[in-house]
Amino acid sequence: MLDNDIKLAIKTLNTDSEKNLVYPFTNEDIKGYLDNFDFEGKDVLSVLASSDQVFDIFLRGANKIDTFDINPLTKYYFYLKKAGIKTLTRREFLKFFNMYVTKPYVRKGINYLAYEKAIYKKISECLEGDYLSFWNTIYSEFSGKDFPYDFYDSEHFAPGVLKHNTLYLSDSNYNELKNNIDKLELNFTNCNLKNLINQLKSKYDVMYLSNIPRWMFDLDESADTLFKIIKSDNIRFVNMLRKLSKNLNKNGVILANYCYSCSEANDLERVLNNRKIKSINFKETGAIIYKK
Repeated sequence: MLDNDIKLAIKTLNTDSEKNLVYPFTNEDIKGYLDNFDFEGKDVLSVLASSDQVFDIFLRGANKIDTFDINPLTKYYFYLKKAGIKTLTRREFLKFFNMYVTKPYVRKGINYLAYEKAIYKKISECLEGDYLSFWNTIYSEFSGKDFPYDFYDSEHFAPGVLKHNTLYLSDSNYNELKNNIDKLELNFTNCNLKNLINQLKSKYDVMYLSNIPRWMFDLDESADTLFKIIKSDNIRFVNMLRKLSKNLNKNGVILANYCYSCSEANDLERVLNNRKIKSINFKETGAIIYKK
């Protein structure tokens, strides 16, 4: 499996394909989203993606966090970020993982490659086994070629935006996570959401799906297209949530689809027209949730 994942990473980095790139950080306001729910002592299923959801859910006191993702490389990225949190200050962490922070240093003529090499050496001391082998191979192959940024999908954000979107990237919470990060274990299943439904054996209090359903059901971001499509796909969407809900504990909730506007969430609730599906709004964004 390790050899195949290394080959996949090298192929991804050597082509223009975005299929198996990873998100460096979340582009969702997960802090505002998750503030609406209680995670203390709860069992949670979450997409892995950038790992930010997992770090925030862990900080909120979850008992167990199981993860899934169609991209097998997200697992290696989780361990890289985990090692980064364990070994780096918040400023170093952002400087290494976020190109937005790095660009000013490059413009000023600072030797960023020397910095990157020193930082990776610190991080690698906390990597083990397959994860150390994976990143050592990728680093030796691509160091000096915009590594690790060529590994990323999506844009980079100013530190203030990341602090707004996440719980763990504030100074105090970052230090709390650093002090407890060894307690965070990754339970990962490499599969898409459709196949995951048939593999679930545990029950959960909360399931976090990000905005996967929007892409699963070919939902378009533009409002004009969105509601035409979801009207034809709403039965499949609701049926998927019903199947997932069989693995919910009593009073469990599925955080079914993140929306980038309150109006989108409200309109989705209206179009889906199901008593178990509700929209919630937080600041400028919203979501669709399914309550058992």
